[in-house]
Amino acid sequence: MNPTIYVSVVLALVLLPLQGRTAVLPEEARSRIDYLVGTWDVYEDTLDDEGNVVETTHSINTTEYFLGDSVLVTTIIPDDGAIRKTIRFYDKAAEIFYEISVGEEGDLFILSGDLEKYVMHFKSRQVRDGRHALGRFVHINVEPHSFEAVLEVSRDDGASWERVKRKERLVRRTGE
Repeated sequence: MNPTIYVSVVLALVLLPLQGRTAVLPEEARSRIDYLVGTWDVYEDTLDDEGNVVETTHSINTTEYFLGDSVLVTTIIPDDGAIRKTIRFYDKAAEIFYEISVGEEGDLFILSGDLEKYVMHFKSRQVRDGRHALGRFVHINVEPHSFEAVLEVSRDDGASWERVKRKERLVRRTGE
C-alpha cells in the first residue's frame, strides 16, 4: 500500500471517532497548543555521552487546525522524505491532551498530558538496562518564533525526571 494512503487511512480511523469527543478547545487548552500552528524548520541533534553533536536531522513541520478548532494536524516532512502525520486533540470530558503520531511504516506513537503547559507523556516502556521508565517531551524556551523540545525520563514512576542528553530539538518558524 502507498505509504501516504496508509497514513491517511490510519489517521481517518483515529479522527472520525473524535468528532463526538472533541469540541472547540476551551481557552486554557487552546493557549497550550496555539503556538504550534504554522510552518516550522525543525533541527534535531543527536548527542554523544559528552554532549557533542554527532548527527543533525532537519524537517519541515506544518501544523493547522482540522475539524474546526478541535484537532491540530501536523505534517512532518524530513529531508529523507519519510512523511509522518501527528494529530493533537483535547478530550474535554477527560481533560487530557492526546498526541498521536503515525509514520509511513505504520509506526504508532501515543502521548498524553493534562493542561500542564508544554508537557506530553508516553507510557512506560523498557529501556536499555531492562528496567521500565516513563518518558515525557517538554517544550522549553517557548517564544513566538522558536522553542526547544527535550526528552526526559523517570525511573521512579514520575517522582523525579532526568533530561535525556541523546536528542535535543530546536524548532524555528520557517523564514524566521
